[in-house]
Amino acid sequence: MNRVVITGLGIYSCIGKNLEEVKQSLFEGKSGIILDPVRKEFGYRSGLTGFVERPSLKGVLDRRARIMLPEQAEYAYVATVEALQNAGIDAEMIEKLEPEEKQNLWNEAKRLTSSEKTAIETAKAIHAFGQFIQLENES
Repeated sequence: MNRVVITGLGIYSCIGKNLEEVKQSLFEGKSGIILDPVRKEFGYRSGLTGFVERPSLKGVLDRRARIMLPEQAEYAYVATVEALQNAGIDAEMIEKLEPEEKQNLWNEAKRLTSSEKTAIETAKAIHAFGQFIQLENES
């Protein structure tokens, strides 16, 4: 079996929606921390929180894919897309994988996350990445 290393980075956080925005925020000393009055209503001592804008995946993923992805997987999806693009991996490369290689990706995602649910979400994100690249290439 051949070993594969994906050397791509992706991020979606309170200080930026991609690597460039995060880098700029770090250089400028931005924290992404806000005062959220809703937290006080829920009984938290502090209203301070890191605000992460929910990604808009309309037009990127089809309706069914958007409905099936939980909120945390939406953030993971956006970061995964950036990481795969950063690594130079496109949808065609993923489609060309043999079934055994796809199974290896699945097993590795499950091992790294130690959660089958998170591994399923990661697999969905990788599959959805193929849809995203196809849409981007059509534009």
